[in-house]
Amino acid sequence: MNRKTLIAACAAVFFGLLQPTMVEAGGLVTNTNQNIRFVRMLARDASTDIDAIFANPAGTAFMDDGFYLSLNVQTIKQERIITSTFPMFENGQKEFKGKTFVPVYPQIDVAYKKGDWTFSGALSVIGGGGQCEFENGLPMFEASIATIPALLTKMGIPTSKYSVDIYLNGEQYIYSAQLGAARALSESVSIYAGMRLNWVRNHYDGYIRDIKINPMMAGNPLAGMMAAPDFFGMLSASLAQADPATSAMAAGYAKATSNMDLDMDQKGFGITPIFGIDVKTGKWNFGLKYEMNTDIETKNETKVNTLPAGKKEAYDDGVKTAADIPGMVTLGASYEIIDGLRAAVGYHHYFDNHANLASNREHLIDHGINEYMWGVEWDCTDRITVSGGMQFTKSGVTDAYQSDLNFSLSSYSFGFGGAYKLTPKTTINAGYFCTKYDHWDVAYANFNGTGIPGSTDYYRTSNTFGLGVDFKF
Repeated sequence: MNRKTLIAACAAVFFGLLQPTMVEAGGLVTNTNQNIRFVRMLARDASTDIDAIFANPAGTAFMDDGFYLSLNVQTIKQERIITSTFPMFENGQKEFKGKTFVPVYPQIDVAYKKGDWTFSGALSVIGGGGQCEFENGLPMFEASIATIPALLTKMGIPTSKYSVDIYLNGEQYIYSAQLGAARALSESVSIYAGMRLNWVRNHYDGYIRDIKINPMMAGNPLAGMMAAPDFFGMLSASLAQADPATSAMAAGYAKATSNMDLDMDQKGFGITPIFGIDVKTGKWNFGLKYEMNTDIETKNETKVNTLPAGKKEAYDDGVKTAADIPGMVTLGASYEIIDGLRAAVGYHHYFDNHANLASNREHLIDHGINEYMWGVEWDCTDRITVSGGMQFTKSGVTDAYQSDLNFSLSSYSFGFGGAYKLTPKTTINAGYFCTKYDHWDVAYANFNGTGIPGSTDYYRTSNTFGLGVDFKF
């Protein structure tokens, strides 16, 4: 590993913060867990209930006349577990965890149905919705630092240890307000047109501080831990006359191992056009929804940025970054098997590789995410309904897309729960939703720019509890 590689690697440790981690059930950006009816059944793409406002908006034309209000709250807990195999880490392997806890993830649906027309709206967090905290950093931050002892030992300065204080906190919220209207063209066919207003608010703060090493040398014969910038500064000074080239190299190391801090917000706005159609025939109902790509460009509002020149510019105040919400199409079908027993299936496709993403990451995607859902719902009494469902998600990204800060995994999910009618016009919904992710292992010939081979296993866990209440007036 040459000096340019080390300096560049240390200076670039925050390069990639503009690709945040998410707390979604859905695509790379979109959250589809927008109502507790989804949480407890999953296959809702042919719904004609209040949750159809998001899942199947044309289906709202077949609700009974009246005013509807649905209030929903979810509690979400997730972990991102990144396990890297790299010879410079202690024992050759290290695990890094990012934790997300969202105590209140809200969503509100409203609709007014009169005759052939239904006007509806929703307030929700359509993307992101939480904070992910890596208390011990990430492999991409630590890898280059871990190579310093071996580098110094090779130069004739025995060094066996390093330590560093690394922290990263990332938040992403895409707040949305959806407005639209559905019209029944006949007793069997309805259409919908609407839009969703999206406000992006991201926040990132983190640091790399107190890099220390234990070089054995004349001034440190017991190989005690000392600040890396101090060591390289002394080395540079001692060689200034005898070896100017090596002195300059040591000065570069002193700068590259100095403290780095970043505190930045990003904000943006975009509009999503939405269209839908619903078809009823006998005991069948079919729903189709198309959401167009949402063009969004975020703008930096930077408070602190002490990255070195050449890297800090991307995070300077006022810099703009592509952050589209990919378009999607959903298809659903439901069937009433017998009175009170319904089954449904659904399909989602996200046009991920047609969106403009940060750092042109759309070019690292083979195809958009595909999701397949099915569920059942049974009115076991006049007041009690139980339901359950499953979802399979197939990611279309490549190895090159995966990174410590943004990775997409195939998964399967299951949800179950029920509803209880307090009165003919008031219903409580409750559900549990869990996602099991596939592991994705990536082998690197050049692990995080160190010039040394290594590999990383990406994994996640996700659990969601939800409670909601629906009113009809």
